Amino acid sequence: MTWGGEMKIVLSCLAVVASLSNSWQLAAQASCRISVPVIALASGPTIGFAANDLHGTVKGHEITIKGIKPQPATRRFVFVLDRSGSMVGVRTPPDSLARFDLNRLMRQDVEEALDAIPSGDSVAFLAFSGEDSKQTDFASLDAARAEAPSISAWRPGKGIHRTPLWDNIEIALQMLGSHEAGDVIVVVSDGRDNLSKLPMDKVQADLLRASVPVLAILIADPGAPTPEEGAGPGDFARLAAATGGATAVGDKRLAGIFPLGTLLFQPNQLIPLLGHQYELEMETPPIQKPEKWNLRANSPAAGRKLDLLYPRYLQPCTETH
Repeated sequence: MTWGGEMKIVLSCLAVVASLSNSWQLAAQASCRISVPVIALASGPTIGFAANDLHGTVKGHEITIKGIKPQPATRRFVFVLDRSGSMVGVRTPPDSLARFDLNRLMRQDVEEALDAIPSGDSVAFLAFSGEDSKQTDFASLDAARAEAPSISAWRPGKGIHRTPLWDNIEIALQMLGSHEAGDVIVVVSDGRDNLSKLPMDKVQADLLRASVPVLAILIADPGAPTPEEGAGPGDFARLAAATGGATAVGDKRLAGIFPLGTLLFQPNQLIPLLGHQYELEMETPPIQKPEKWNLRANSPAAGRKLDLLYPRYLQPCTETH
């Protein structure tokens, strides 16, 4: 080989090394812009809450928090009402003479939730039992209030009606169509599922991709046995938490029976949580698959204790630069 040929090989190798180095630097510099809804509950007022009060990491790497978007002017709510066999009728718990009226509890919780929704927002309903369901179009709050009694009392025809809970949460997501910031799904159920074709993980992934949180209102008979098969109230609460939502129970006995997490609310507290919801804008490295991440408050900067409700997984994103 001639000296000139050797020089060409060396120069070629140097060019490859330089190219790889440039590619690595570009990959290191590439980033994605992501927006996620975050509910920040402070021990004191959240006035003055800012992006630098938060610290995020994914796979041990820092996330650049760019800012906080203002809350949407209006929201859309889909109320999913479980009217399956375990949710209708009046029962007498074995340890009490009191009648446990699930229908009354559902009506009461739905009415209280509607009362907490701002007047400019819109509401749709989806009631289901077995393979039957009834849904309404999005309407004004006044129209939704007028519709609520009939949709809460809806029952399908005769027969045994089991619970496709996950399937109907997916239907509620589809009812939102092209998803908008501020969209929320409110689900009133005992959390059991024994008929769905879709697994909970699939529904959870779809909710996370759409950035739509679930607010779960758990209504169940405290005397009923814990389900041995299928999903139970614990899965119901975990789905809500994974999407950045929360769970409410109206009967304290339920919180003692089922593993529902540390942050539990009363049904009439769920909608007001959205008054503390922010749209967090972040810059992350490119994400090829859903990645679990961590978000915490910088307590010294915030000057107060903050409990954060946020989506547990960041979704795949493309490079922006």
